[in-house]
Amino acid sequence: MATTGGQSFWLNDRRVIVRTGTKSQTVNVCTRQNAPGEYEAVYRLPILSAIAASDVPEMADLHAFGTWLVETRNALEERPSGQPVVPAAVGISAVDEAWLRVAVEKVEQAVDLLVDDFAEHPYRHRVEHSLHLQLYRALADHRQFDVLAPVGTSSLRAGLIHKEWPETLPGRDADRRGLFDLAVLAPSQLARASIDQFPAGTDPRADRGGSGRRLRACTPRARPREAPQ
Repeated sequence: MATTGGQSFWLNDRRVIVRTGTKSQTVNVCTRQNAPGEYEAVYRLPILSAIAASDVPEMADLHAFGTWLVETRNALEERPSGQPVVPAAVGISAVDEAWLRVAVEKVEQAVDLLVDDFAEHPYRHRVEHSLHLQLYRALADHRQFDVLAPVGTSSLRAGLIHKEWPETLPGRDADRRGLFDLAVLAPSQLARASIDQFPAGTDPRADRGGSGRRLRACTPRARPREAPQ
């Protein structure tokens, strides 16, 4: 049962401290000592999903509370340091090692062609997203990438090339994961993920024993040369 106390409330025998900003709210679950600043779990909510003690239904335990925050309030779990909790990535299986070697070669060739084309035709595109589309099309021209692979044990299938795929880990100065311009997944990664993970872009992250190896295809970040006057 949640009982209120100013900007904090009690859930069973734990003190939960709520801090609300202009853009988000943090819900901090204290350790057994119930001392402010010593937290067992931290959740960040969008400001439109902010909670008060009166919003919290009866909870069997802290795990149920966390699940409720994530599933109904769009919360993201963070470490007490403020860094998001990111599950370990699903690595490339031994089955796909040969696939990976060919895939890396194809991706590098596609990126080289994109760079060469940009140097020759700097005005072909006006915005960066158009470059991404050109690279996507070049990758999809390869039969190895232009396939639909099974997702986990479901009957559904997904492509291997994806736009705006979440980073494996947040950057050092970031409070959340950014997005890769383009990512290429191995079929075995999709096979080892669940369909529930896929829409959120957490697909290749289910196996904590994974190597974290990820195949990515991103457009060059080098500054474009000046257009001719």
